[in-house]
Amino acid sequence: MPGAVLRLAKQFKSLRRPPGSACRVQGRHARALSTAHADVPSLDLKYAKLGSSDLSVSETFGEQNTEKEAHAQLSFARDAGVNFLDTAELYPVAPRPETQGLTSTYIGTWLKHQQRDKVVVGSKVAGRSVGLDWIPANRSVPRGKAAVEAELRRLQTDYIDLLQIHWPDRYVPLFGRSQYLVENEGADSVPVQEQVAAIRELIEEGKVRHWGLSNETTFGVVKFCAAADALGAPRPITIQNSFSMVHRSFESDLAEA
Repeated sequence: MPGAVLRLAKQFKSLRRPPGSACRVQGRHARALSTAHADVPSLDLKYAKLGSSDLSVSETFGEQNTEKEAHAQLSFARDAGVNFLDTAELYPVAPRPETQGLTSTYIGTWLKHQQRDKVVVGSKVAGRSVGLDWIPANRSVPRGKAAVEAELRRLQTDYIDLLQIHWPDRYVPLFGRSQYLVENEGADSVPVQEQVAAIRELIEEGKVRHWGLSNETTFGVVKFCAAADALGAPRPITIQNSFSMVHRSFESDLAEA
């Protein structure tokens, strides 16, 4: 499914390719995983709690493909024990106005035929971006509520289990940039307290169960937690930041937050 992050556990690397199927998928030439003549593999998936929540989720992966291929892969993953789907209003990537939201749409046309409480659905609302001003979240305030309403329609569900702010609405050097430039600060970003207030309303309305952050700084994490405490809202339970062999800033900075 376009841009979705279905993180399969590490055991996926040892998954043998069923006859006539493709386990390695690339771009729009992706083929559906065929389950017609293949037994669902025993992956011995590991499940983890998301922060302080009651959500227990698997670890998963994602590629670009058609709606039919997405449904086949989702069903294959479901039968193998995958229960966590991570999408975003932005997806698929690379983002274009013509395809924006298709990932969630493909998930939604599959999800409506599933037992909803057996699937943990995560989505993300985009922060401000000059280059992505066509995303609905950039056209209304508070943007978070508008984005969630749109995602609920695409996903064909009444609630999102985990809502994350995809990246900060305020200026932050991200995605390869490391130097903070004061002259790039803008006065028109949505204040942290206003974002948290909108999320609190969504939780109270039953449209969001839990929330988290993504591509956030230590300063941002502290500000969001402080705002949640001040407003009597739940604190964020997750943070989805880059972490790899060559990008380990979490260990020296974010871990303190």
